[in-house]
Amino acid sequence: MRAHPILSIILILALSLGSTLPVLARPPGEPATPDDFPILVCTGTGSGGDLADSRGIRFTVSQNFKSVEVRMAASSAASYTITAELRQSTGFTGTALATAQVTVNLPTTASTPYLPVTFNFGNISVTGSQTFTLKFIPPVGGAAVYFETFGIGNKPCPNVEETEENNVANPTERGDPAGVARVDREPHRHLGATL
Repeated sequence: MRAHPILSIILILALSLGSTLPVLARPPGEPATPDDFPILVCTGTGSGGDLADSRGIRFTVSQNFKSVEVRMAASSAASYTITAELRQSTGFTGTALATAQVTVNLPTTASTPYLPVTFNFGNISVTGSQTFTLKFIPPVGGAAVYFETFGIGNKPCPNVEETEENNVANPTERGDPAGVARVDREPHRHLGATL
C-alpha cells in the first residue's frame, strides 16, 4: 500500500509537467496560445525564390485558419512593408476576403531557407474543402521581395502551389512554394493534420 501514495505523486507531477510542455516548446518571447496549430505545411528548403509581387500562392484546406506563413527575402537586406491579399478562389480576380500587412527586416536572397514571415488574417472559416489564393502587393521599401520556392516544375507538396500569374482568374501552376504553413484556430479538432 505504500506504493499508492508515491504513484499518486508521480502522476500529479507528470500531469503538471504535461500541461506546461506546449509553453516550454515555443520560442522565447512568442506567446503560447492553444490556437496556434499547423494544418498545412510545405516542408523542405527551396532552391531559390520568385518575385513576390508577380507570382501567387494557391492552397486548399478543409479546416479554419487564421494566418499564413511564407519564407521571404529581398535582393537587398532592409525593412519592408509587405501586404498580402487572401481570396477564397482558385484565381486572383475576385475581391479580397482579407488583407494583412507586416513590416519586417528581410535578409538577402543569398541563401535559403529565407526568413519566415507570418500574415495574420483573423479567423477564416472554412466549410468542406476550399481553395484560397495569396497575392502580394508590391512592397514598400528597398528592393525586390521574393518568396522561397522549390523551382519550376518541382511539386513536392500537395494542396499548395505557386502560380505563374497573380492577376488572372485561372492562373497556371508553376511549382511549389517552400516553407509555407497555415495555422489552425481549433487544434483539438485536427491533431496530426499536415500535408
